[in-house]
Amino acid sequence: MTEMTNIYNLTASQIEFCLRYEQYKRFRLGVDVFMVGPIILVGLVGNTLAIMVLKRDNLNKIMSFLLQALAFADNAYLTGCLFYQTIATLCYCTQWIPWLHDTYPYIEPYVWALASIAQMTGVWTVVLVTIDHFVAICRPFEQHRCFRTNSTKIAVLLIAMLAIAYNIPRFFEQQTVLRVNKCLGREILLSRPTQMRQDRYYIIIYKTCTFFIFRMIIPFGVLTILNTKLILTLRSASRDRTKLTHAMPNGPSTPRRQDSYNLILVTVVTVFIVCNLPDFVLRILAAFKRFAGYRIDSIKFSYATPLSN
Repeated sequence: MTEMTNIYNLTASQIEFCLRYEQYKRFRLGVDVFMVGPIILVGLVGNTLAIMVLKRDNLNKIMSFLLQALAFADNAYLTGCLFYQTIATLCYCTQWIPWLHDTYPYIEPYVWALASIAQMTGVWTVVLVTIDHFVAICRPFEQHRCFRTNSTKIAVLLIAMLAIAYNIPRFFEQQTVLRVNKCLGREILLSRPTQMRQDRYYIIIYKTCTFFIFRMIIPFGVLTILNTKLILTLRSASRDRTKLTHAMPNGPSTPRRQDSYNLILVTVVTVFIVCNLPDFVLRILAAFKRFAGYRIDSIKFSYATPLSN
C-alpha cells in the first residue's frame, strides 16, 4: 500500500519511468533468470564432464591440457555470470529471495572483477588453443619445438597471472551505497561506481584503450586470422585427400576422423568469435557515446546488453 501511495506523489515523467522500469524488470527476469540460468547450469555440467573426459586422453596431452584449462576458465566465468546476471536480477527485480537485498549488493563489486579475470583468461586460452592447433596443422614439423607440456602449463599460468594483474583495478570500481528508489518509495542497497571509476583519464586509458587492445583487438584479431588460415588449409587438405581416396578407395579411415576433430575445433573458435561480436559492437557504441557525443537510445541500449551477455 505504501508503494502505491508514493506513486501518486511522483510527477508524470517519473511515473512513466517507473512503468518502463517495471517492463524492463520483467524483460531482465525472462532473459537473465529463465534463459541465462539454464544455459549456465548446462555449461557448468558440460565443462565439468569435459574436464573428466579430457583427463583420460593420452593421445594429445598438450591439447587435452589446454582444453581442460579452457573448461575450467569457462566454469569460473559462468559462475560469475550466475551472480552478476541471474542472482543480480533476482535481487534487484524481484522479491522472491528477501535476504538477497541485504547481502548481494556487498558481493557485486567483487563478482564482476572475478568474472572479468575468468573471461580474460578464457579468451587468451582460446587463442593459445588456436595457436597450438594452427601449428599442428600448418607447421607440423615445428609443433614439438613450439609446444611442450611444461611450457604450455607455464603459458596458461602466465595468462592467468596477467589476467589477475590487469583486472586488479576492477576490484575498486564499485561501492555499495544506500539510494532512494522513487518507484518503490524506500531506500535500497545498490552497487554504484566509485570516484576512480568515474575519472575521465581512467575511463579513457584503462576502460577504453587498454580494454580494446588487450581484450578485443589483439586476441580476436589473432583468432580471426589463424582460424581463417586453418579453414583454408583444411579445405585444401580435404580436396587433396578426396583425390587420393578416388585413387585408393580402400585407404584408412583415420584421416576422416581427424578431419572431424579439426572441424569441431575450427567451429568452436568460429562460434566463439561470432558470439563475442555483439559485445564488441556495444562497447564501440558506448565509446562513441562517451567521447564523441554519439546519441544512443539508453532504453534500447539497456535491453541490448542482457541479450549480448
